[in-house]
Amino acid sequence: MHQNPGLFIDGDGREATVGAKVEVLSPVTEQPLGSVPQTGTEGTAAAIQVAEKALSQRARVPAFELPFGGIEFSGMGREGRLKGIQDDHDNKLAQMTI
Repeated sequence: MHQNPGLFIDGDGREATVGAKVEVLSPVTEQPLGSVPQTGTEGTAAAIQVAEKALSQRARVPAFELPFGGIEFSGMGREGRLKGIQDDHDNKLAQMTI
């Protein structure tokens, strides 16, 4: 079982303001996976603020310029990007069927 000593928000470790831990169960086996810190309003607000900032930055990037499965698409035309996706899927399929 993994133990998490605190919050991790925006790349920084932080102490949970409540101090309590919540046990996390596997949705498949219902066995304990570990525990996570329970936080209060301050920790929740900080996490939401960071998530909103990341989402607004992500929204400005066209989908085909985002990395996809390790493939970098920027600078490629639409046909090249789609070919890259197809090749990636073909490679993964070949690995699964060997």
